[in-house]
Amino acid sequence: GNLTRDELYYRHVSAVKIQRIVRGYLTFVSFIEDMGKVILVQSLARRKIQQEKYEDFCWAASTIQFWYRRKKQEELVKLDYIWDVIVAQSAARRWLAKRRVMEIH
Repeated sequence: GNLTRDELYYRHVSAVKIQRIVRGYLTFVSFIEDMGKVILVQSLARRKIQQEKYEDFCWAASTIQFWYRRKKQEELVKLDYIWDVIVAQSAARRWLAKRRVMEIH
């Protein structure tokens, strides 16, 4: 120790500046780490929300498909029924026509 007052003051100011810079850097690093965690949580929350929306969309799409296929099947059944009726009518008319022919002869 034989430091002058000015040298002690200079060293003190230098130490305070170094500490301020280091603490600022450490705070910045801590902020960046916390921000990464916040972004991760937001990402997971948004993903969950989108998955729920997608599930609702898929449910709606499958419901529409179900009703469309059901309606289509009902129309096919109606066509089958109409076709069966036409065939039955044709067979009955043919039988009646044969019967009339047999009565004439």
